[in-house]
Amino acid sequence: MFGFRLLIFWKREKVIMSHSRRTLFERLRIGLTWFFTLFVIILAIFGQSSYQASLLGKILFALGGSLAAIGAFGRLWCSLYIAGYKNNTLISEGPYSLCRNPLYFFSFIGALGVGLSMGNFTVPVMIIAGFTFYYPLVVSGEEARLAVIHGERFHNYCKNTPAFFPRFSALNEPGEYTVQTKLFRKDIGDAIWFIWIVFFLQLIAALRTLAYIPTLFTLY
Repeated sequence: MFGFRLLIFWKREKVIMSHSRRTLFERLRIGLTWFFTLFVIILAIFGQSSYQASLLGKILFALGGSLAAIGAFGRLWCSLYIAGYKNNTLISEGPYSLCRNPLYFFSFIGALGVGLSMGNFTVPVMIIAGFTFYYPLVVSGEEARLAVIHGERFHNYCKNTPAFFPRFSALNEPGEYTVQTKLFRKDIGDAIWFIWIVFFLQLIAALRTLAYIPTLFTLY
């Protein structure tokens, strides 16, 4: 009987290990994110946004700055819950009670805010297209691994929780939550880079106005 249970345990651990390896899309996620970020910065440096000086441009900047702030603080909220617990523990409270991938949702909101703050529609459309075509591939790999690790608990979680767009009426927050402070402190910088980029883009726009930076093309 003990040998049979040991065999079952060994097979389960073998299956978990076989699914613990990240997919190609997961491994490339951070690199592609930084590549796309640098591409957007290059567009901002050498491209003149056609609506930036107009009333529409001001509205886009205000909307974009607000979304960037929401994205940054939303990522902080998510990091508070998963710092040190990712993969090892099935988190279903706080932002993870709203949807299964709140970190990616707030990343999308923040990135869209950065694009809109540039005062054009070209970059926001590129951001929407990138998230639409790439992130579902990342999420599918992560959720396949979590399904193996957490089994029925994860399947029930998927049944009751939306994948991407939050259902705010389902918010469930504990009265107390243990936070791994060192890991959370590390995540703070990753969470608020949206706000830093918005300020950087405004500095670039100011330098272009003063003719310190040439305009090579127009973004609509």
